[in-house]
Amino acid sequence: MNKIALLLLGAYIIFEYGRPSLFQPFHLQTITLGMILMALVFPMKIKFREHTVMLVLLFVVYMAIHVPFARNNYWAYKVTVMSLENVVGLLGFAFLMRNISEYNKMLNVWILSMFILALIGIANKGGVPGSSYMGDENDFALAMNIILPFGYFAMLREESKLKKIMLLTVTMVYLLANISSFSRGGFVGLIPVVVYCWLRTRKKIKYTLILGIVLLGTMITFTPAEYWEEMETISEYQQESTAELRMYYWKCGWRMFKDNILFGVGPGNFPWNIYYYEDKEGKHGRYHGGRPAHSIYLTLLPELGLMGTIIFCWIMIEVLRNRRWMLSKVHEYHKRGTEKGQDAHIEGVPYVIYALDAGMIAYFITGTFLSVLYYPWLWTLIGISLGLKNIIREWIEKQQVVLAT
Repeated sequence: MNKIALLLLGAYIIFEYGRPSLFQPFHLQTITLGMILMALVFPMKIKFREHTVMLVLLFVVYMAIHVPFARNNYWAYKVTVMSLENVVGLLGFAFLMRNISEYNKMLNVWILSMFILALIGIANKGGVPGSSYMGDENDFALAMNIILPFGYFAMLREESKLKKIMLLTVTMVYLLANISSFSRGGFVGLIPVVVYCWLRTRKKIKYTLILGIVLLGTMITFTPAEYWEEMETISEYQQESTAELRMYYWKCGWRMFKDNILFGVGPGNFPWNIYYYEDKEGKHGRYHGGRPAHSIYLTLLPELGLMGTIIFCWIMIEVLRNRRWMLSKVHEYHKRGTEKGQDAHIEGVPYVIYALDAGMIAYFITGTFLSVLYYPWLWTLIGISLGLKNIIREWIEKQQVVLAT
């Protein structure tokens, strides 16, 4: 069993996402990434010819080229280094697991680690203190939206009733964690995730009744009236509201993009350029230099321009191609009825793919309102997806050997 890899990835999740204040002076997240890199390099496990790996590395190199030319070189450098760290995490998820059994254990580590962070967030009323990626209530809600489908689909693929109940409880905790954040953007992102999970559920009537009762009971019991009052303000557009300011930042970001359409202003440099694209009188008599775009898309376009956006979209197209390939191969081998013992190991793969789908939906919808382009969430999802592809490819090769003999 590849226990060291599981420990490293579990430590990465806790130290990178949670950033426990007790351990921060020791920079354990950096140490963990260094150990993951060593585990990948000695012996060399990274497949650099993999298209996804090449594109992700190209994306980071493209960011690095901006560093000497950006208005704020330090922030361009800092964000590039952050992205490089994300890539190391991605490679860990993609190449440290050797078989489907280890891969499933890794997913359990991911679910359990995020469960712990969800409990910490609930105890602190919607955020993990000291965390760079889960400290803000909106970022915390994004995290819960991403992990929720992993708990849900893990429940569906389990045979044991006890494990189903445990995973249902974990999923409800993720939901309560989202509610504890009082994030309107988190609520907007939660709805399509729940709808997608329902659409991908085979026994819809059965699970709709069970989950409906559990969900309603949980929300009636634990959701305060103030939460629904906050959600009712989603459609309101008031002067100096967060919605109005976001629209203002997006307008400035669009001007920034049009003025730097090919290469952008550099990673992490939206806040250092927004002043030059504001209205003459600012917004309500104030200028907003130093403020982020509050959107994945209006961070990507003005900061990395068309060239960076094309590379980013190319990465996502490759992720979709990998998804289609994985589903086609799994369905193909199921139709052939190859060895039942081998098939049993890969039976739950479609549920993992659906969880990845829902996680991506959560990221790209919730992230519409957040500056999370350089957060590790997307890169972790890409790594988990690529890791599954590698496992399936090796499994198919073994199957072909068995059939040939």
